[in-house]
Amino acid sequence: MSTNKTSVVIAATTAPAASEKQKKRYPGESKGFVEEMRFVAMKLHTKEQAKEGEKETKSPEERPVAKWEPTVDGYLRFLVDRLERSEKLAIELEWFKEQGYEIPEPTAPGKTYSQYLKDLAEKDPQAFICHFYNIYFAHSAGGRMIGRKVAERILDGRELEFYKWDGELSQLLQNVREKLNKVAEEWTREEKNHCLEETDKSFKYSGGCWAFSAVAAVEGLTKIARGNLVSLSEQQLLDCARPDNNGCNGGTMQNAFNYIVSNRGISSEDAYPYKVKDGSCGSNAKPGMQITGFKDVPQNNERALLEAVSRQPVSVGIAGRGDSFIHYSSGVYNAPDCGTTVTHAVTIVGYGASPKGIKYWLAKNSWGETWGEKGYIRLRRDVEWPQGMCGVAQYASYPVA
Repeated sequence: MSTNKTSVVIAATTAPAASEKQKKRYPGESKGFVEEMRFVAMKLHTKEQAKEGEKETKSPEERPVAKWEPTVDGYLRFLVDRLERSEKLAIELEWFKEQGYEIPEPTAPGKTYSQYLKDLAEKDPQAFICHFYNIYFAHSAGGRMIGRKVAERILDGRELEFYKWDGELSQLLQNVREKLNKVAEEWTREEKNHCLEETDKSFKYSGGCWAFSAVAAVEGLTKIARGNLVSLSEQQLLDCARPDNNGCNGGTMQNAFNYIVSNRGISSEDAYPYKVKDGSCGSNAKPGMQITGFKDVPQNNERALLEAVSRQPVSVGIAGRGDSFIHYSSGVYNAPDCGTTVTHAVTIVGYGASPKGIKYWLAKNSWGETWGEKGYIRLRRDVEWPQGMCGVAQYASYPVA
């Protein structure tokens, strides 16, 4: 784990003025407000959460399973839940409607989040700017990979409007950073701090969750196979598992597992520390753990998922953008309206039942110990619909030693 600290050295013979004594320096402040937001994001993703090994279990049974393929219905749900955030999405939906597809209603989390952004824009412009800056570039930009796969697999290569960019994304991001730094020069310290609080909220939509989920699954497998827990490098996956994945802008656990296989292992976190942003691939890092492949759990089958989790931690995709999910604090999470459109990834590390007999999955998130139950969430298990709570049974996979 790497940390960044700023320090001020004061000569012993120099006595600062009273006003200088009282002035607090914020991390990253000297480089501009965008750098302050980056420090907040780094603090959010500092991994202090306990990495608990699972009990030793039998070797997993090998079973042939089908790989996930995108569907028109699933993609339409994805578009509808994001409709309020881009006019180009309306163009996409109109095209699908012309082709004869029925357009679904937005899910409750999708409507809640859209309304939240509208209210924020009207009542709190500073907070809205910070929220939108982080969410737009950290997650929506990563949707380009989803769009590419949808276009290739189910739309005969039709280019989707939503994923077209006017210029290079890196240059666009740099331009926005410069403008935001300029705007923030006029803000009071109180306004800046309020904006940083919103950065805290918005960063929880970040698209690097796939790397954390995959690494947690491999770490659990390491514990089972070797008897000791080794912290492995999410940063290596963010930097190196390309082009199939897209770093902090999105990816899949399956592609992460494929990278570990082709790379003949993944490095420890000590050898390849976390930086909370994409970087160049450090190819010289020594692998700390190898896997031979991965298996997909049969889709929409909580019993099959239970069998897999009884042997080892399993990476899963879930619908994790709802307000109630983001602000989850404790208890068995039971939100039938959270939807099944996958937007986030966690690792199922166990299962159980509450004192009231409510069955649950125990899932490890990547948002730090301050979220949920010390970084974990209990998702209701064995629900009435096949996809599982928040779609937990749709896209699940685990590494094979």
